[in-house]
Amino acid sequence: MNNTLHKLFIKRYYEQNAAFFLLLLLALFGLLNAHDALLFHRAIMTALTGSWKFCCITILAIATYLIKCIAFCLAVATDRSNGFLRELEAIPVSRRFLLLFRVFTGVYLPAMIYCIAACVVGFSEGVFIIPVTLLLVQLVMCLFGAWTLLHKLRFDGLQSIFKLPEYSINFKSSMEFMLLQYSFHSKKGAILAIKAFSIGLLQIMIWANENVLYKESVCVLMMFIISAHALLQQQYVSFSESRLRFLRNLPFSAFYRFSIYALTYAVLFLPELAFLFINGKESIPIGVIASIYALAVAQLSLCTSLLFHRWFQRNNYTVLIVAMFFIALILIASLQVWVMAMLEGALALALFLYFFGKYEGA
Repeated sequence: MNNTLHKLFIKRYYEQNAAFFLLLLLALFGLLNAHDALLFHRAIMTALTGSWKFCCITILAIATYLIKCIAFCLAVATDRSNGFLRELEAIPVSRRFLLLFRVFTGVYLPAMIYCIAACVVGFSEGVFIIPVTLLLVQLVMCLFGAWTLLHKLRFDGLQSIFKLPEYSINFKSSMEFMLLQYSFHSKKGAILAIKAFSIGLLQIMIWANENVLYKESVCVLMMFIISAHALLQQQYVSFSESRLRFLRNLPFSAFYRFSIYALTYAVLFLPELAFLFINGKESIPIGVIASIYALAVAQLSLCTSLLFHRWFQRNNYTVLIVAMFFIALILIASLQVWVMAMLEGALALALFLYFFGKYEGA
C-alpha cells in the first residue's frame, strides 16, 4: 500500500513539478558560487530564526506552498481513475491517517527540509523559541494536509466542516460578471484565503519597515501576491471552457471575452489597492499605487491568455507562474511600472486574440 500511494502521489507530484523545482533551485542556488550561496542562505536562516517578523513572513510564504500541495493531493484523490482509494475505508482510521500523513509529508518535504535547516542554524546560534515554533508549525501543516486529504476522501463519513455558508453576491445578470459570480459563490473559500494571505503579507511589510512603505518593496511583494492569485486562473478558464462552453456559440468578440477576465482581476485586486492607498499614500505617490494595481491586473490577464495555449493546459502552468515571477522582477528593475503594465496588457490582449480561437480544451 505504501508503494502504491508513493507512486500515485509523491512520484507523480515531483514528475509534474520537475521544471518548477529546477527553476527554484536555479534561483536559490545557481546564481551565486557555492561559497556565496551558503553564506546567503545562512544569513536568511539566521534572520528567520532570530526575528518573529521574518518568521511570520516565512510562514505566510510557505503557506502558499502548502496550498499548492493540498490542491495537488485533493486533485489526485478525487480523480475518477483513482476510485480504488475508497477501498482504504476498510483500514482503521488511525492507520489510514498515518498513511496519508506519510504521503503528504513526502509531497511537502522540500519546504520542511529548508525549515529544518533553518532551525539547526538557529539552534547553533543559541536561539530556541522561534526554531521550535517553526518546527511545530511545520508539523501542524503536515497534520492539516493529511487530515484534509483524509476528510476529502470521506473515509470517516463526516461532512466537511470547511463548508462556508451559502451566499451569493448579486451582480448584474450579464456575461461581464459571470466570473465574479462564480468566484463569490463557488470559490469563496479560496478567495478568502488568498485575500488573508495578501493583506497579511502587506501588513507584515509595514511592520517590518516601521509603518513606512517603499515602492521597491511593494513591487516585489506584489509579485508574490500576484502568484498567489494565479491559483484562480486555471479555475476560471476551466469553468468558462467546460461548464460554459456553449457561450462560444454566441456572437461575442474575443476582445469582449478578454475584458471579462480583466474586469474580474480588477475587482479581485481592489482590497490590495485600498490597503496601499490607505497605508501608503503618504510615502508612495498615488500614480505609482495605481500603476502597481494596473500591473497586477495586466500580469494575471497575460497568464490567462497563455493558458489558452496547449502547452500550458496541463502540467506546465507552474512553470509559467515561476517564469513570470522572475521575469517581472527583472523588468521592474529596468522599466517604469506604468510602462511594464501597458506592455503586459497589450501582450495579454494580443495573445488572447490569437490563442482563443485555437483553444481545444485540456
